[in-house]
Amino acid sequence: MNIKNQIVNSSHSIYGATLGGPIIKNKLFFFVNAEFEKGNSPGIAYSPKGGSGQGTVSSTPIDSLKKLADFLKTTYNYDPGAYDNFPNFETKNHKLLAKIDWNISTKHKLTVKYSDFVGTQDQQVNGSSIPNGGGFRVTGRTGTVSRLPNNRFSNNSMAFANSNYGFKNIVRTATAELNSNFNSKMANQFLLAYTRIRSTRTFPGKVFPTIDIFDGNGNNYISVGMDPFTYHNDVINNIFSATDNFTYYVKTHTITAGATFEYQRVGNMFMPGSESYYVYNTLNDFITNQPPVYYAYTYSLVNPGGGVYSANLKIGQLGIYVQDQYDVSRALRLTVGLRADKPIYLQQPLENPAITQLTFPDENGNMTHYSTGKWPKGSVLFSPRVGFRWDVKKDNTLIIRGGTGIFTGRIPFVWLTNMPTNSGMYQNSVRVTDPAQLVNYKFNPDPNAYLNNFPKTPSGTVPANIVLIDPNFKFPQIWRSDLAVDKSLGNGLVATVELMYTKDIHAVKMRNANLKDPDTVAIDAPGFVRPRYTSANNRYYYNNISSAIVLENTHKGYAYSITAQLSKSFSNGFYGSIAYTFTQSKSVTDNPGSQATSVWNSNPNVGTSNAVELGYSSYFVPHRVVADISYRFEYARHFATTISLFYQGENNGNYSFVVNGDLNNDGNNSTDLMYIPHNASEINFLPYSTKDANGNTITFSAQDQQAAFEKFINSSPYLKKHRGQYAERNAALYPWYNELDLKFLQDFYITTGKNQTRHNLQFSMDILNFLNLINKNWGIVKTIYTRNPLIFKGVNSNGVPQYNLQNIGGVLVDHAFQNVISPSSTWYMQLGLRYSF
Repeated sequence: MNIKNQIVNSSHSIYGATLGGPIIKNKLFFFVNAEFEKGNSPGIAYSPKGGSGQGTVSSTPIDSLKKLADFLKTTYNYDPGAYDNFPNFETKNHKLLAKIDWNISTKHKLTVKYSDFVGTQDQQVNGSSIPNGGGFRVTGRTGTVSRLPNNRFSNNSMAFANSNYGFKNIVRTATAELNSNFNSKMANQFLLAYTRIRSTRTFPGKVFPTIDIFDGNGNNYISVGMDPFTYHNDVINNIFSATDNFTYYVKTHTITAGATFEYQRVGNMFMPGSESYYVYNTLNDFITNQPPVYYAYTYSLVNPGGGVYSANLKIGQLGIYVQDQYDVSRALRLTVGLRADKPIYLQQPLENPAITQLTFPDENGNMTHYSTGKWPKGSVLFSPRVGFRWDVKKDNTLIIRGGTGIFTGRIPFVWLTNMPTNSGMYQNSVRVTDPAQLVNYKFNPDPNAYLNNFPKTPSGTVPANIVLIDPNFKFPQIWRSDLAVDKSLGNGLVATVELMYTKDIHAVKMRNANLKDPDTVAIDAPGFVRPRYTSANNRYYYNNISSAIVLENTHKGYAYSITAQLSKSFSNGFYGSIAYTFTQSKSVTDNPGSQATSVWNSNPNVGTSNAVELGYSSYFVPHRVVADISYRFEYARHFATTISLFYQGENNGNYSFVVNGDLNNDGNNSTDLMYIPHNASEINFLPYSTKDANGNTITFSAQDQQAAFEKFINSSPYLKKHRGQYAERNAALYPWYNELDLKFLQDFYITTGKNQTRHNLQFSMDILNFLNLINKNWGIVKTIYTRNPLIFKGVNSNGVPQYNLQNIGGVLVDHAFQNVISPSSTWYMQLGLRYSF
């Protein structure tokens, strides 16, 4: 497949300049670096059926998209943007760094820095998340919908250009560092830093509701309007930190003691669906102004019709530490240290008494009260560490090094601010799923059309989705150990073997405390039984609440890796290295997202989404090979040429095979790990009819589906190897991908003046994905065709699941992978010019 002939042009330019020198000779120096970057490349890899064919062809007909676009322009004067031949995504940013170095005296040196970054980057519309939890029903699908069955851009669905959005990030930092050497035994480092971060979203077009439209058979196939999580989405983060490190040298000991304090003020505005959100069974239902099947809206209780920073977190972090670097002998160095960290919550959020009065089970099943007006306890976290380096032969030809210790980290503060955001005290999030009520929520282009239907002030009611925090929640901690051997083999050749092990002590997980234990089971096969709810009414402790997500800790994750490397240091212009890494990594959850509800309902399990099941970590790569080789030669006194190759080979990611639908009836669709049959006849397929690419009715028998599914299994190495088992989370791997990049540098240089100042003009040429330039069938990235081939259609009287096999464009899915039609599957060239003196 000649992918490169399907890709539109892209470009990437970087302009930069650096200037530095003395202001006062040997006393005061300045340095300035400025850089501007601009690029554009295809951002949408899909085109509609019957369209241009640029990228992967979706089953959504271009006629449907045109019909909808024309209707919106005529009826509401709204232009949704392109629906084929999408414009390129743009990236722009500028970076500025200014530095002053002042040699105050022979003992004291002051460095002051200022950096400025402003960047914008276009993004594709959100994949499949639904504002305010979903929980609605559509024609042709069993169970409720909490997440769209297909991404908004996918093999089965298309969106419009104005549904995309952009990030705008502003980061400005000022730092001052004073280094003092009092005498041969004492030194001190004092640092001050202040950072202002602003992260907001931009959007093309005008403010307009988000509309997701299904095809009448239970699959979303068109999205239009704004991205559902962009309007009123803004984060402000101001950070001040002070650090002092005192070092004392005594004989063979270097003792460092220090303290650091960091203060952060986080303002988070996040109002999902504040542009208003509608879901329709069919395109015709929307055009003929029928009631939606779902309506969602988030509005401010402080600023009606506008935005609100519902989370205003003020938090400090105090850390103290001491370390002793002890040179036991000329060959052995031992490092021992201890650090203590304590978070300090400087302001409590508003409490919703109606939530506090409720009782939910804690992680041990004991019913308890949670408050939205209290941050967790500020526990002191200790981090002891020890490390060593042993020069076995005292000539650096054999080095053994390693260490073990506990390390404390942080979490995205949005996981904390989710609590006040969803407490019902600053803003209110509503959803309507009852058909009797939805007749009163017909489409209106005004986002605030139905604002008067809801309370304007905190009313003491409980929102449909709330977020809570375990009072004993702790910041993440891991125990990590490392052992490595470096062996010199002569002639600059060094062999390295390194082992690393990591164990979670306080990892983060999220649990829906409103979800009961299942009351029945589904029988996937003899001996394979999974828990299930008989109905939605038996699912929750409080049926008026969809989710009560509790932020908690778990210790069950771990990871280890083994790396072997061979490297050759620069010799006669030559350098080279090759390394292989094997990694194993498992976790309870990788917390995929920023919203508590979407984090919880995006974690595949055999049981419910509350099940604490170890699975492979997202993005873990079990096997990875990296190699590079470089050769530089100088000639004719003023010229130098460098040629470098960089190779990386790995499985290009991992994923989970899940059921399309809500098999266990826990309210989350496409999170139930699929049972892999010994043979396709073990799956209970129901015959069904659909339309083919020409609009003709076609019927698939159970036998048709069994045959196609058997082909699908055989096309996937993971499925074929694990017949008669449940699929594991993130255990399936994308095909191996070989990437080879070529870099060519040509230097032209002269020396001038008394000081023989060297002036260098360097031309560079980078060819990325060089293999694709050599052969158009090489260097192509592959992705999964579908990870949820089985569409759940209910259970029979014996509790056995029944399915339809997914079809795309009227063709049953019978293969696991497809080519990624994007710039990542093509070669491209980057040219550069640099002058230095």
